[in-house]
Order: sequence, then structure tokens, then C-alpha cells
Amino acid sequence: MKNQPIFKKILLALSAVGPGLFLIGYNIGTGSVTTMAKTGAEYGMGLFWALILSCIFTYILMVAYGKVTLVTGKTALFNIKSEFRYGWALSLYIIIALIIGELLALVGVMGIVADLVQEGIRLAFDGRIVNTFWIILCFVILLFFLLWYGRYQTFEKILTALVVLMGLSFLVVFVMVKPSFSSLIDGIVPRI
Repeated sequence: MKNQPIFKKILLALSAVGPGLFLIGYNIGTGSVTTMAKTGAEYGMGLFWALILSCIFTYILMVAYGKVTLVTGKTALFNIKSEFRYGWALSLYIIIALIIGELLALVGVMGIVADLVQEGIRLAFDGRIVNTFWIILCFVILLFFLLWYGRYQTFEKILTALVVLMGLSFLVVFVMVKPSFSSLIDGIVPRI
């Protein structure tokens, strides 16, 4: 291991934590990113305590659901369905809510990504404008082939890379904003 170049060591470390980063990708989505950015712009570090609290609750739920799945060998949704009275109704509600939420989020994300790519193309190619329809069509075809022909490992690697990029973006913005230590400490105190 000592003779390996630094790049290989970094890749080895990322492959060890890859599944964890994959799970973080499920919890931190575009809704979280846009909400946190908007809230940070409006309230500064005043709601830092809420961010810390949400991280604690997310960690507790991820560990709890992971342990339940390991112990029972069943998913949390299946356990709700089979262990609670009227659990089937609650499970059905959860499934429908997740499907509707994910479809709406997907539409929103695709719109945001198409606008960002369109702006990137405009900046990179001297004002050239590409219709968002064609951008979305390219992404749909790319996603179709990724999901149709891809393997779980490929999908996990892509999502892990995107989550690492998102995390690095958060850190870069944090360094660029340069919040004072006193505002960080003040933001830990709960208040609205």
C-alpha cells in the first residue's frame, strides 16, 4: 500500500465509503440543496442549528432502518405492512406519496439541469442557444441507456461521484462565504 500513488489511495478510500455516499445521495437531493441555499441567503447562519438537528435525525433514521433491515431481512416498508394493524394502508400511502413526490422532483430537477446546461452551452459557445427540449431529450436517452444496460455498480459509482462533487461544492461555497466564528456559534443557538 505504501508504494501506491496517491490517486490510487484516494480511489481505494472512496470505494470503501462509496455505498455510504450512495445513501447520502438518497437523503440530500436537489430539494435540499435549493432549500438550504435559499434559506442560507435569507437567514445567514441563523438556522445552522436546524441543519445540525436534521443531520442528527437523518443519521438516526439511516442507522435504525439499516438495523431493522439487517435483523429482519425485510425492508422497512414491508415491516410496516406486516407488523402494524392497517399497515397495508400506511404502506400504500407511503408508496403513493413517494411516487408522486419523486415524479414531481424529477420534473423539477430535469428543468433545473436543462436550464443549467443551456446556460453552460451559451457561455462556452459564444451565446449559442440550444432549445431545452433537445437537452432534456439527450438526458432522457442517456438515463435510459444507463438504467437499461447499466449495472448497479456503475450507477453507484456515478451517484457517488455526484455526491462527492456536491459535498465539495458545499465546502467551496462555505469557504467563499467565510462566515465568522461568532456567527457559527450564534447559529447553533435555536431561534427563529
